[in-house]
Amino acid sequence: AWQWAQSGRDVFVSVKFAHKLDAPATLISERDVESVDFGNTSVKLRASKGGKRYGLELALLRAIEPGNSTWQSASVGRATLTMRKAANYREWWPRLLLSKARSNVWWDKQEALDHEKEEVEKEARAREKEAKKKAKEESAATTTSSDESMTNDDAPTADAAASEA
Repeated sequence: AWQWAQSGRDVFVSVKFAHKLDAPATLISERDVESVDFGNTSVKLRASKGGKRYGLELALLRAIEPGNSTWQSASVGRATLTMRKAANYREWWPRLLLSKARSNVWWDKQEALDHEKEEVEKEARAREKEAKKKAKEESAATTTSSDESMTNDDAPTADAAASEA
């Protein structure tokens, strides 16, 4: 079972080694975690204890920086994944997963981070406004250069017209 939260730069996933969040966790420690693999748009965690095997595979909505993503053993039977968002700017993801499957929000963590959301959304609006302005300027520059390339250089000159006669 797992739940997630986010800040403008990071995504946090709390993993509980149990089949659901309100079930007792298996007493898995850090040494029982076999692997945690961060990909550009995925994360995979494998653990086992006794005869029980646990796996978590998440296909993420957006890219992360695998080299700047970490995990740590939390309380007994839990692990916390911290994944750095790949964008060069702070952003707020509408959801964690590529699929639109329901994900549990890690409310305690998210409420502590929500103060940042308004700031991040304001930055996103400013980036969007700047991108539109730049596109408009580039469009105007392209139109101007196209107009300049269609000068009278292409029209026959009076000398050329006289020599053709």
